[in-house]
Amino acid sequence: MQNFEKTVLKKNLVINFVASIIIFFYDMTFIHLPIEKLLQTYISAASIIGIGLCIFSPILNKLVTFSLSNKLLYWQTQETTEKQRTDLFMQLTNFPYVKATEIYCMFTFCTGMLVLCFILFMNVEIKESLIFLLIGCVTSYFAYIAAFYSSQNICSKITKDVVSQGISQQRIILKHLFGISLTHLFVIYIILPIICIFTLIFLFCIFNPNHLLQITIISIINCAVLILLITVFFKKIHRYATDMKASMLRITSHDIANAAFIPTDLSSELAYTQFLINHVISLFHTMLQKNNNISCEINTSSLELSSIAQQTNATAQTQSDSIAAVVKSMEATKELSNTISLKSDEVVHVAEKTVTDIDNNVEQIHANLSIMKDIITFNKMTIIGIQNLYNKILSVKDIINLIDTVADQTKIIAFNAEIEAGNIQNDIEDFYNVSKEIRQLANSTMTMTKQIKEQIEDILTASDVLITTGHSCMEKIQEGDDLSAQLEKRFTTIQTSAQRTLVNAKQIKQHIIEQTTSFAQILKTLEQIHNSIVSINNGTLEISDSVLKMQQYSEKIQTISTGVITTQSPNEGDKQ
Repeated sequence: MQNFEKTVLKKNLVINFVASIIIFFYDMTFIHLPIEKLLQTYISAASIIGIGLCIFSPILNKLVTFSLSNKLLYWQTQETTEKQRTDLFMQLTNFPYVKATEIYCMFTFCTGMLVLCFILFMNVEIKESLIFLLIGCVTSYFAYIAAFYSSQNICSKITKDVVSQGISQQRIILKHLFGISLTHLFVIYIILPIICIFTLIFLFCIFNPNHLLQITIISIINCAVLILLITVFFKKIHRYATDMKASMLRITSHDIANAAFIPTDLSSELAYTQFLINHVISLFHTMLQKNNNISCEINTSSLELSSIAQQTNATAQTQSDSIAAVVKSMEATKELSNTISLKSDEVVHVAEKTVTDIDNNVEQIHANLSIMKDIITFNKMTIIGIQNLYNKILSVKDIINLIDTVADQTKIIAFNAEIEAGNIQNDIEDFYNVSKEIRQLANSTMTMTKQIKEQIEDILTASDVLITTGHSCMEKIQEGDDLSAQLEKRFTTIQTSAQRTLVNAKQIKQHIIEQTTSFAQILKTLEQIHNSIVSINNGTLEISDSVLKMQQYSEKIQTISTGVITTQSPNEGDKQ
């Protein structure tokens, strides 16, 4: 194999030369130099490109490839360990980034040197020079892509050979892929170029707004470049997909013997998928080889199985007799459980009736307590009303006393009036008659007030008796209320106990039902075991036929496995 350093330099030399020429003339369209300065510009650019490609490029190439080139030389000439091959493989997968970055830096440096020549020797305006530098930094990315694509193709061939010799499976399982993912490839080949292209078109429209023809040409060139990059991107995907499709078609068509391993470099997600397909093929081969070994064991085991079947037949007969005896015992136990279940139903029924009666009594006691409290309340209100009436009657008594006093005074006034009427002349007889009437009225009033006083005294006496009787009734009612409250507490305790008794009775009933169900299931299981043992007795007669069929099938498996294994080299599956 040719030296890696020289291979990389040789592959990238032509690409870099073409890219530098295209990028230079493309960048020149963004600035306007006088015609007399064009020759000087071309000479300066040619000199800088020549120096960059002939001097700087070999030096930088040697710096970035020196370590990797020595490791590759050692790998080609010496026996390497798995760890050494893994380290070499990882350095190879990282090399395209390093090389592409080196090319981008060189192109940017050459652009800067040319801009410096514009400013120092050709008196180009600083604005024009900075525009050229900006455009050069953007267009240098396309040189980055070209270098990345070229270096990746070179490294891919080598990494396939390294992987075929074997690298750390643990690293593969942990990392899955060692290169660049499809997302990053899409960004490198599609997204970033689109950004660069639209940036260039935007800048050209800003700096050359009136050159519609040039804008159109620049847009066409940029679109062509973008289409080229998209084509390269999908070509990579198509190459991986084609290899995987061919391998999977062989597997799905049951042509596993001809399903060869796909060379892979693990540099992308698709490459890792190829590795997984190789692993699947290897698993198929391993599985078939194990089937061959298993078929040999089946032949040996079938003979032992025939002997075991005979022993099983005798044992099954003994177990069948034992299970029949157990079944009889379980049936008797089941009958006893059913009897207990019926008794527990009666207990639960009685407990439910007791709880219902107690609940009704408790409700009646609650109703009596409520009525008793209402009686207490009404009795208190009645006593209060009688007391208020007593107080009002006392007020009426005071008023009657006042009326009686007024009647006495009226009577005195009438008496005085009669005396005065006797002293005056006879023509004042009417005045005498009036005083006489007033006196009679006073007498009548005093008589009536006396009667009212007597009645009031009777009412007050009756009210006192009624109040005293009411207080006595109140005490008796309160004692009845206390007795009802105690009765309520006792009935509540009885109610709680009855409810607990009902719950416990239901739980006992449920346990008995579960026990009966369990006995039924056990009995059913024993019957099934008995039937299974009978089936085993019948099955032992079929085992001999099955042993013969197993021997025939194992011979067929050996024939198939041997045909597949002989088509595969001994170590090829292990390497993959």
